[in-house]
Amino acid sequence: MPSLPLPPETVTPPETVTSPVPAPIPPVPRVPVSSPRPLAHPAARPPVEALYRKAHDLHFHGGDPATALAAWDAYLAAEPAGRFSVEARYNRALLLVRLGRYTDARVALMAFSRREVEPAGYRQAEAEQLVERLAHYE
Repeated sequence: MPSLPLPPETVTPPETVTSPVPAPIPPVPRVPVSSPRPLAHPAARPPVEALYRKAHDLHFHGGDPATALAAWDAYLAAEPAGRFSVEARYNRALLLVRLGRYTDARVALMAFSRREVEPAGYRQAEAEQLVERLAHYE
C-alpha cells in the first residue's frame, strides 16, 4: 500500500505568557547566633534579692539588731523603691526601737502613721501605737 503523504504539520508555538518579573529578594542579614544563657542555679539569686534575704534572716533569726539594721540599710540603698522596700523600711524602724534610737525610730514610723508610705495605710495602726509609746522614751 502506498503511503500517503502526511500533511505538513503546523506547529503553533506555545503562547508565551509574560508575567511580571518579581523583584529580587534582598539577602537576609546574618545575625550572629549567641549561645543560650545557662539556666540560673536555684541557689543563685539576683544581688538585690540576696541583700533582702540576708537582711530578713538577720532581722528574724539573727541576734544582733545593729547588724540587721546595716543589712536593711544595704538593701534599701540598692533598691530604695523595690518590691520589698516598704516592709524593709518598717523592719528598719523596729530595729531602731530595739537599738534605743527612739527619735530616729519615731521619724521612720511617722511616715507609716501618716499614710505617707505606699500603699497608704500599710502598717498604719501598728506604727501609730509605736509612735505613742516612743513619746514616753524621748
